[in-house]
Amino acid sequence: MTAPTWLQVRWPKVSLTPILDWLRWRRLGHSLLVLLVGTALMLPALHPMMFGALPESPDGQLHLYRLVALDHAIDTVGLWPRFAPALHFGYGSPIFNYYAPLAMYPMVALHRIGFTHLNALLITMSVFTLLAGWGAYKLGEQWRGPLSGGIALLSYVYAPYMLYDWPRRGAVPEYAALALLPWVMWAFGQVALKGRRIDLLAAVALYALFIPLHNVTTLFGSGLLLFYAGLLWWSSEDRRKTALRLLLAFGVPIILTTVYWWPALGETAYVSLERVMERGSDFDFRVNFDSLASLFALPYPADLTQLAPPVRRVLGWPQLILGLAALAMIQWPPIKRFWVGGERDPNGLAKLQTWSLGLLRSIIVVNYKI
Repeated sequence: MTAPTWLQVRWPKVSLTPILDWLRWRRLGHSLLVLLVGTALMLPALHPMMFGALPESPDGQLHLYRLVALDHAIDTVGLWPRFAPALHFGYGSPIFNYYAPLAMYPMVALHRIGFTHLNALLITMSVFTLLAGWGAYKLGEQWRGPLSGGIALLSYVYAPYMLYDWPRRGAVPEYAALALLPWVMWAFGQVALKGRRIDLLAAVALYALFIPLHNVTTLFGSGLLLFYAGLLWWSSEDRRKTALRLLLAFGVPIILTTVYWWPALGETAYVSLERVMERGSDFDFRVNFDSLASLFALPYPADLTQLAPPVRRVLGWPQLILGLAALAMIQWPPIKRFWVGGERDPNGLAKLQTWSLGLLRSIIVVNYKI
């Protein structure tokens, strides 16, 4: 039975395309705004690279020489040279067999398209700074949204050790590794939270890039990553599948980078490392740990009257206060009720790992005195 014509309602045809387009443009505009604001907040950290000159540092000039040597070795030896023929007065050095040059390949690429070695280094270090900031942003956003990501960005880029590592110390490979570490942790978080194939592929690729960047940071960073993977596994709903994915994300890159670390470990007997690492030398790990009193000392104003003032390595108090506040949010009942409304915070472990990351990275990094 069909209703009378006068009872039939003819709804106007409404196209959803303009609404969907508006929503897409709105999301795009929000992303661009976040990108611009975040980059603007990192401009002070980029300032030392904007003068066209190498910042005064103990290791910066050394890595510039190694960049030139790598550029020469690629032409004379191969794409992944283990031997640098131009070093040591032309006698050559197996430096790249034990100290991976991966961080300098973007600099070589920039030099090949016309930039000087110096400008290529400065541009790449600027990119590493941005990479570090946005990696920290993605890691913070993954757990608590954009505001948490912005706080993580500022806390990481302006952490005392990051500013000390570059430009004060000139540690190019270590700075590159620290810039990539938040991205590796973010990718492992994606593997645990979403478990898609693309997430696993990204985690494998990023961790495989991280391993050959800097030897010492690889050791510390891998330990921290293993600890973080344990937190992800513990807080996951399906622990069996999460454990399998995280094991693949952790194990496959180690196998893929065997071509780098296996010769370095297997051929240590052919170099005189014991002469460099003898007790009391600057490379002896026993003389490269600061006391607790110096680590927890209050910040002090910079003395602009000194040309090369001694560097006091202290914990970042803003980062430490934020970490302690996060710890209080999941441990102290009044704050916990205020923050999560009396419910158990599902991201409590994430807050704890954020605090642990800042504290561990500030304490266990090796502080060279040369």
